Amino acid sequence: MIKKSKILLIEPPFQKFMDFSKAYMPMGLLSLATTLQRQGHEVQVYDMDYNPLGQSLPFVEKIEHYHAYIEALNGSNHPVWQNLNEVANRFQPNIVGISMISTKLKSGLKVAERLRRTGIERIIAGGVHATIDPEEIIESPYIDGVVSGEGEEVFEHAVENGGIVKAPAILDINKLGWIARDSLVNLSQYDPKDLGMVMSSRGCPYSCNFCSSPTLWGQTVRNREISDVVAEIEDVHDRYGVNEFYIIDDTFTVKKSRVLEFCERMKNKGLTWSCLTRVNVVDKEVVHTMKESGCHLVKVGLESGSERVLKLMNKRIKKEDTRNAARLFRENGLDWMAYFIVGVPGETIEEVDETIAFIEEIKPTFISFSNFTPYPGTEFYREMGLGRIEYHRFNHHSAEQTGQIPIEKILDVAKFADDYNQNSKEESKR
Repeated sequence: MIKKSKILLIEPPFQKFMDFSKAYMPMGLLSLATTLQRQGHEVQVYDMDYNPLGQSLPFVEKIEHYHAYIEALNGSNHPVWQNLNEVANRFQPNIVGISMISTKLKSGLKVAERLRRTGIERIIAGGVHATIDPEEIIESPYIDGVVSGEGEEVFEHAVENGGIVKAPAILDINKLGWIARDSLVNLSQYDPKDLGMVMSSRGCPYSCNFCSSPTLWGQTVRNREISDVVAEIEDVHDRYGVNEFYIIDDTFTVKKSRVLEFCERMKNKGLTWSCLTRVNVVDKEVVHTMKESGCHLVKVGLESGSERVLKLMNKRIKKEDTRNAARLFRENGLDWMAYFIVGVPGETIEEVDETIAFIEEIKPTFISFSNFTPYPGTEFYREMGLGRIEYHRFNHHSAEQTGQIPIEKILDVAKFADDYNQNSKEESKR
């Protein structure tokens, strides 16, 4: 066990470099903070990307700001870097932990470099990219240790021994406790709804080819007790005045009895909530009960309007599943957001058009578009035989590098999504 330390856990910047709006909390770091606090350490969690007052731009316009990210990443005068210096100087940590996802890898390594030059004793990396490709990160001269897997039980070991630490899955996640919201730097500046994120389970039983969740969490779903989840919600409401909550599980409704228990406990509390799930694990009773208990939004992966592309994705749903879910949401007056992806390997322009037509048929309340990017740890990445990729560049040009869909078509779809959501917002005001 390491000596009691001052530990700063950092979510690197990306959106904030371009002054884009960025909400919510770094849940993994906050869970780690809970464990480290129990071990006697003084911990602060600094989300360098949090920017609730930033610009909320449509997808197409966002692309035009991308140069600002590159300039800030390679420079040293951006306010984001100055804020990092101020936080580090004020807290004076001797250990730093940095969360690394693929799109923020360059940014995270830049954070490590800047902090090493201030004399930080130990810098540890963790998170999705660290779990999937720890060897790439440990190559950095500014990183002392890398946690591959769930870090709560092995962070101290990584600090003490360095190198790559393979962490086993934590089977009983009830023992982890509630996330340490009180450790957030600038807590008073957080929008209350951003403090309302709650994780009730880890893992997803599905294995979509574009998703790294199976590699990160495994396919065994590990659940918290519903009574404990609701107790956390009540505590957050009482302490921070939060009235709107977001259950961030990969597939919240995968176990019907558990969802019904949650809904029963949430009834008559005067709170609203939303969740992420799949169209094939909702039914009439579940949707009706969710709506009655305060659920105001369900987010689901539509992904494609082509049966063939859904099979390429290993999505394990059919279009009829989505039609049925759309009908249930509509009949119960429940808003829903449909996520879809364009540009997966093998997809054709005609199949992209099929997706657009399908969206217009089922009429989600909102849609969320993304152009395909093959992240490490996904089956598509393995099938494509890709080596290491500079993701801050790759994500911007992925349509040109991975599939048959030209960038002009990708931009057309992005504009469709922007216009669709704008029209939906205008209709809701009438």
